[in-house]
Amino acid sequence: MAERLIEPIGKWLIWYATKVGLEYCQGEAEALLIFLVSLDTAVSYYRDKVQMEYLKPVTIAPGEDGYAFRFSRTAAAFCERHESEQGMPRFFDQ
Repeated sequence: MAERLIEPIGKWLIWYATKVGLEYCQGEAEALLIFLVSLDTAVSYYRDKVQMEYLKPVTIAPGEDGYAFRFSRTAAAFCERHESEQGMPRFFDQ
C-alpha cells in the first residue's frame, strides 16, 4: 500500500487546532492542550515530524491498538516552527 501524503495539509490542521487551543483554552503551562490518538502507521509522523509528546498505548476499539500523543501549552512551539518553515496562512478575497 502506498504511503498517504499528509504533508503539508496534516501539519496545517494540527497548526490550526493548536492555535485555537492556545487562544481559547486556559490552563497551566504543562496542562494538556491537544490530545490525539494515532494508529501505528502514523506514530512516526506525530513523534518525529510534528514532535508531539508520546504518552502511552491505548485501545481505540476492541482489538485495535492506538497510541496517545499530546501537546502541552509549552510544547506547542510546533506552531512557531511550522510558521517559520511554511510562512503564515493568508485569506484570499474572492
